Amino acid sequence: MSLVAPILDGKDYIILILFIYSSSRIPRNLVSSKFDRSFLEGKWFMGIIPLTQKRQYYRLKYPRKARPAFRIKGKYYYANELSEKGIRIAVTVTTDGYKLFYRGLRMNGLLKLNYKDNQNYIEGLIIRIDKQELILRLTKGVNFRDILNEQRYIHNKYPAYFS
Repeated sequence: MSLVAPILDGKDYIILILFIYSSSRIPRNLVSSKFDRSFLEGKWFMGIIPLTQKRQYYRLKYPRKARPAFRIKGKYYYANELSEKGIRIAVTVTTDGYKLFYRGLRMNGLLKLNYKDNQNYIEGLIIRIDKQELILRLTKGVNFRDILNEQRYIHNKYPAYFS
């Protein structure tokens, strides 16, 4: 059996103090089977749990088959990740070439989401070009409700993706 006592210390993290009375109560998936669990008996452990996230907005990652289409001047690109103020768009070097895109380029177009074929007009600025992705900071983006609907759609249609 174990006793967990959280102690609030400041606004940014929680210090967690844990005392293990008996190793038989520790779930097997938490400790390796090669490890002697009785070694943990009668020991105190401490951990720090952060309360704040580094990211300001929730980022939704898409499975390959469910990526939303982003249309720019009649050409379609697909989003790998989406948030309220950012998007990662997949580009292929062979067909698009990096000369078409450069850091600081303003882009706008229609993003067709999966949930109820919802379309959003988005615009933004390329802030980074990675291997085969453009990262845009959106000045006009998708609202949080649409992102939650997309997450629900992916969770229902591709349940194994979140597990």
